[in-house]
This record gives sequence, structure tokens and C-alpha cells, in this order.
Amino acid sequence: MDLKLAHAKYVKAIAYAKVKTDKVDSHILAQLLRLNFIPEAYKISDDIRTLRDTLRARLRLSVKRTSCINFMHRMLEKFNITDPSSLNDF
Repeated sequence: MDLKLAHAKYVKAIAYAKVKTDKVDSHILAQLLRLNFIPEAYKISDDIRTLRDTLRARLRLSVKRTSCINFMHRMLEKFNITDPSSLNDF
């Protein structure tokens, strides 16, 4: 038996159905499969998953870093401070 893993996000025919039962959903999936309209999802390898998770974490940290830098610039501008080294006096 040939197995296809349907990409749940892209199978919109089921998501927009008015009647939500297993029988109706399986019928719609069978029709989509017959017409070759099922968007497939693929399982990625463990090596690529590790790399992808690491890159996502790095991206999240860079976004947070940029957000903090922008916040500091806004605060300095709000209090009309042009030279951040003058904050040592406080």
C-alpha cells in the first residue's frame, strides 16, 4: 500500500467543511487522493531538523537583540541623550 502524508495546513477542503465527522473527512480525503490533489508533507532527517532548530533559535535571539538595541535608541532619544557614555554619572 502506498502511503501519503497530507500536509494538514494545506488540506483546506476539510478545514472549510460544514459537517465535521471522520466519515465525511475520509470521503473528502479519498476524493482528493483520487484526483491527485493532496499536498504532501515530508519528514525531514534528524540532521537537518537539528540544524533548522539551531538556526531558528539563532534568528529568535538576533531579533531580540535588535529589539533591545532599538529600545535603547528610543529611550536615549526620548531623554535627549546624544552621548550614551554620559549615563555613567547616574
